[in-house]
Amino acid sequence: MLLTMLRHSPTLWISPSWQAEHPRATPNPRLWVALASVVLASASPCEALAVFQAPTCPPPHALPQWEDAPHEHHFSSPRGGEKAERDAFGAFPGQFASENFIIKWGDQLALDPVDASVVAAALEVSWVEFIDVLGFPAPQGSEDWLFNVYIGNSGGNAPPIGDFAGYFTTDPSGVGMIVLAPDAAVDVDIRSQVAAHEFFHAVQYETGAYLAAPLAASWYREATADWAALEAFPDDRIVPRHLVGYAYTPHLGIDYLAPEDDETILRYRHYGAFILPLFVSEHIADPSLVAQSFLGAGPSDSPLEVLDALLREADSDLASAFGAFAAHNATWDYELGRDFEDAIEEYGALVPGADQRFAVQMEGTGTDGWVDPPVSLRPWPNGYNVIRLRRPAQGLLHVGFEALQEDGVQWWATLVRDYLDHAEYVPITQGTGGSPAEISLMVAEESAFYLAISATSQVQAPDLGLPYRFRLEVATDPEPDPLSCGCTASLTRSSTGKDQHRVEHNSRTAIAALVVVLIGALRRRSYPR
Repeated sequence: MLLTMLRHSPTLWISPSWQAEHPRATPNPRLWVALASVVLASASPCEALAVFQAPTCPPPHALPQWEDAPHEHHFSSPRGGEKAERDAFGAFPGQFASENFIIKWGDQLALDPVDASVVAAALEVSWVEFIDVLGFPAPQGSEDWLFNVYIGNSGGNAPPIGDFAGYFTTDPSGVGMIVLAPDAAVDVDIRSQVAAHEFFHAVQYETGAYLAAPLAASWYREATADWAALEAFPDDRIVPRHLVGYAYTPHLGIDYLAPEDDETILRYRHYGAFILPLFVSEHIADPSLVAQSFLGAGPSDSPLEVLDALLREADSDLASAFGAFAAHNATWDYELGRDFEDAIEEYGALVPGADQRFAVQMEGTGTDGWVDPPVSLRPWPNGYNVIRLRRPAQGLLHVGFEALQEDGVQWWATLVRDYLDHAEYVPITQGTGGSPAEISLMVAEESAFYLAISATSQVQAPDLGLPYRFRLEVATDPEPDPLSCGCTASLTRSSTGKDQHRVEHNSRTAIAALVVVLIGALRRRSYPR
C-alpha cells in the first residue's frame, strides 16, 4: 500500500513553466539546496495513512551540488529602524510580516491571516531558539531585511512545490528563502515543526559545515533539522512520525541513505535519525553539543567524526554513546518516549512486514545456549541489534555476547531490564570484544529483557553485516545466587545530572564491569507483553 501512495517525481521539483518565467531562479548546480522531506499529513482526520499520503521531496541524490560556502551578499541598507522587504520574484497580493520574517502568497490561495501569523510566530520562536540560544549565525542580510517565506503553488510569482511540506533554497540573488506547501501552512499538527525544520536548514547553511560532501552529510542535516524542530516544538506531531523509518531498521548504519529510487519506509529513515542527536542532548550533554557539531565543523568534516570529538570533550565517545543510545532505544527511554512509541505503533501498522526493530524475539526461557542473529539483520557499522525476551520465566538468566569480528569494530552489548515504569541498564561488554562476556542474574519483576548490541566502526562492513553470537537464556532450576559471580555494580551522578558509569574489573570471562544504571521512572506505554 505504501508503494502506491509514493508518487515520486525527482525531476519536477521546479516546474519548467516557472523556470521560463523566472530564468534567473533556475537551480544552479553549485547552489546549496536543502529540501526537507517533511511528509504532509492527511487532509482527512479519518485517513490512517496521513504520514505516508504524499511522497517525499527529491532525495539528496537528485539535488544540485552545494557551494563550498554561503554567498557574500551586498545590499543597500533600508532607511529607518525596522527591517525592510526585498523580493526576487515581484509583488505578492498576500503578505504577513513579523519582526524577522515575511510570509508571502499568490492570488490563487485564500490564506487566513491567522494561519500566516501562526507560521510567522513559529519562525520567530525558531529564531530565538536557534540563533539567540544555541548561537547559530543569522541568515546573511537579515540584519536589515525580512527573511522571505513563500507559500508554494499559490499562484502568480509563487515558487513551485511538489508533494512535500517545505524546502529551503537560495533565491536568484543567493539569499536564503523558504517555500512551504499550502497544506503545511494550515495543518495545526505539523506547521510549527515544518517551519522550524526549514529555518534550521537556513542557519545550518550559514555555518558552512559539511558543504564539501553534501550527499554524505545529508542524513545529519535532516536528522538535526528534525531534532531542532522537536526542541522548539515538542508538542507537534510530525517529527515523532518520522521515527518509524529509523526504528524499524536499526541494524543499518545511522548514516544510511536510501537509494534514489527507493519507495519503502527507508525513504524516511534519515529524518527518523533525529533520535541520535536527541539522545546526545538529553542523556549525555545538552543541546549546545549538537549545535557545536555545526558551529565547530568545517566544509570537509564528517558528522560522526565531529560528534566523536565533541563527545570526548564530554567524557564520552561515539562508541560508548552509541551503545547507550541503542540500549535506551529498546524501550524508548526519553522524555517523549510515550509519544515515540505511539507514533511507531500507529504508523508502523501501515507497513506490515517492515518491522525489524528486534533481530530476535523470544518468550519464556529464551535461547537454548548460544545462537547467531539472522544474517540479514546483523548490524552494519554504526548500527545496532535489539534482542527481546518477553514474559521471562522465573529463574536464573544467563546473558552472553561474543564478537566474531573484532578488527576495527567497537562492540557494545547492554542488557536492559524493563520494569514497565523504568529501565535498568547492565553493560555486558564494552570495546573491541575478545573472549565471550557472560553474566548471570535472577529474574525478578521484569516484564521483559532486551539485549542491545551496537557496532561502531569506520571500516567497510561485510556484505551481510558484522557477525556475533549471543545467549539470553533462563535456567528455571538455577544453581547458586548470581551475586557470587564476582561482579560489582555502581552508579554515580555528575554535577550536570548526567549518568556516569564507574567500571571495576573483577573477572576476565564474567564481565569487565557490571554497572546497573537505574533511570528515573518514565511514564510510557510498553509494547504488548
